Amino acid sequence: MLAGEMSHRVKNLFALANTGGTFSRDWQREGVIVSIALPLSAISS
Repeated sequence: MLAGEMSHRVKNLFALANTGGTFSRDWQREGVIVSIALPLSAISS
């Protein structure tokens, strides 16, 4: 996964959190993707 795409996802995640959104399905899904992808991208870099 590209670092740019990763940071874009993280920004979206924080943007969702900052809108005061509850733990919606999308938020949880993005959170899972980030928590899985961040270690993988760190390993692959």
